[in-house]
Amino acid sequence: MILYGLFLGVYGLCGLTRSVDLIAAENPPDFESEVAPVLVKRCLECHQGEDPAGGLSLTSRASFVAGGDSGEVIDREQADSSLLLERIHAGEMPPEQQGKSEKLPAREAELIGRWIAAGALWPADRKLDYFERTTELRAGRDWWSLQPVAKPAIPQLQRFPQPAHPIDAFILARLEEQEATPAPTADRRTLIRRLYYDLIGLPPSEEEIQAFVDDKRPDAWSRRIDQLLEMPHYGERW
Repeated sequence: MILYGLFLGVYGLCGLTRSVDLIAAENPPDFESEVAPVLVKRCLECHQGEDPAGGLSLTSRASFVAGGDSGEVIDREQADSSLLLERIHAGEMPPEQQGKSEKLPAREAELIGRWIAAGALWPADRKLDYFERTTELRAGRDWWSLQPVAKPAIPQLQRFPQPAHPIDAFILARLEEQEATPAPTADRRTLIRRLYYDLIGLPPSEEEIQAFVDDKRPDAWSRRIDQLLEMPHYGERW
């Protein structure tokens, strides 16, 4: 009876393995949206270039299939026995950094396992680049500051009057999205104090405040900005 039970248990495990492989084969992970981000984020730092770690480069399908110094990293007959998975589950890939484990999260390890079980599909012309995408570990070529400068369309407001300055249009458009009301326009005393604190980090004197309040010239604001930018305090502020 015990032997019969053991037989059923082993048979069940085998059936489970076949079921997992079957699920992976019928619904393999998408390489571009699921597998490639993990490889770029977790593996390429070591496994790229002319002298990759362990002789294994993971930048292309050809180099991946060729394997490294220890031979092939995937077992086409028994996916679970693949060297790559063994190293991942053992926490050896990625290796420790400054004594801290970099072991793959269970979700990512499971994803790589399903990918290998499904045949490790990799588009023939797809080459991975260490800096092709941004991760929480580093900025990539898709980082916002590296993108070409583009002139966006000025939002057309629905609730508020269209302002003269385009920057105000973007601000008011966001306020409309949030169904918020902008603060009232600041008076001249408030404006001059804000300007002084922002540019030189010091408050204006009462005489300077009153002079700005009384200055009715249309370019009074830009004149005062130029004056502050020419002050040594502006450099000291920076």
